[in-house]
Amino acid sequence: MTKQIRGNAKACQEVDENVFNRAILITPGCTTGYPETAFIQTRGTDMKRNQSGFTMIELIVVIVILGILAATALPKFIDLSGDAKTAAVKGMAGSANSAMSVNYAGCAANGQVAASGKCVAITNCTDVSNLMQTPLTGYTVTSAAIASPVGTAVTCTLTDDTDATKTATFTGIRTIN
Repeated sequence: MTKQIRGNAKACQEVDENVFNRAILITPGCTTGYPETAFIQTRGTDMKRNQSGFTMIELIVVIVILGILAATALPKFIDLSGDAKTAAVKGMAGSANSAMSVNYAGCAANGQVAASGKCVAITNCTDVSNLMQTPLTGYTVTSAAIASPVGTAVTCTLTDDTDATKTATFTGIRTIN
């Protein structure tokens, strides 16, 4: 919207209020009661509208929402240590199961005769530690005899030494009579 500022005798310059919404431009020779020099008069009430940023209420609302999200997510991360121990026990039991199967296949290929690197005699679940390249430190294998004949399978139990509730099973296979 344009507004024409008029004085007593001479018209002042037209001012576009969309462009100069915070100032009134007075031109020389304009008789509006102001001195006859050009100047820009700023309105003090419009200065507050020019500031930008977040209000205190908006910041508090964001902080409260972040606090609620953190409170709901935190318990899920606290319980991850138990899940990690369970996964570690299951991983070691899987390794023991694979070692038993590979050893049985090696013994079958070697005529059920114990030989270094080819066939290890297995007659108890605890013999699995002789098959593993990495020792079973931190874990206990429950003793269970594996009866004859060769190829008999028994379920063996592996337990975490730090938490007895974390257990897993693997299959023990007898290799030599």
